[in-house]
Amino acid sequence: LRLVYADWLLERGDPRGEFIQLQMARAQGSSTMESLKREQKLIKAHRREWLGSLARVLRLGSLEFDRGFPKVATVRKLRAEHRDFEADNAAWSTIEELTFESNGILSPHMRSIRCLKGLRNETLQRLCSSFPDFPVRELDLTMHVRDLGQHHGIEDTPEGLGLVKGPLSAALEAFAQCEGLPNLRVLRLSVLNGYELHQLSSFDWLADIHLMEQLDQLVLQLGYSFLEHDNVSRLSQEYEKLVTTPKSFWRKTNLLWMSSH
Repeated sequence: LRLVYADWLLERGDPRGEFIQLQMARAQGSSTMESLKREQKLIKAHRREWLGSLARVLRLGSLEFDRGFPKVATVRKLRAEHRDFEADNAAWSTIEELTFESNGILSPHMRSIRCLKGLRNETLQRLCSSFPDFPVRELDLTMHVRDLGQHHGIEDTPEGLGLVKGPLSAALEAFAQCEGLPNLRVLRLSVLNGYELHQLSSFDWLADIHLMEQLDQLVLQLGYSFLEHDNVSRLSQEYEKLVTTPKSFWRKTNLLWMSSH
């Protein structure tokens, strides 16, 4: 169908017809150095025109096209009043991977979406409450250590002094109660100030959520200077203890450690 559309565009002198043909040829493994250069030239000359009003909310330099249409994009930082600015735009329908620089746009037209990155509290809460049928397979959540309910106060307990622990943020609570997102298989938790994390029990809430049953992989990315502290060793030791605990969800979880810089 895209080649038929490309021919229709070429008959009308629209350069996007040539662009679709070039990208379809690349998808079939028959591109050349010259055709690849021509692709890039057409993208630079016409991407703003092809995106239409989406160009106002996307980082143009982050765009990746596939078979003539946008596939990978980044939503730039938007003011609160502009976050629903393009929600009704059908052009979202071909995008498979979307990164947010801040709380961003969600649209019912994002029917091809497979990966959402950089979700923060407000967008996560909206995803769980308003878009439970999203076909997303990979979800990358960005949170602060305080969103996990971890505080730095100390309290006296029967077992001795312990950390004061508060409730989860409203967004994480909504995620914990979410019974949608049926295709979700990979969950990445990027925790800002993760080097302040004192214990893996800050993630115990994951054990009881519906979504954990369908995950293939859980990735914890814990802070900007995580490797400069002893947290990896200490939390890994705690993990080794937790996996031997009866009914521990850590035991059946494919857990990966990562560190951001």
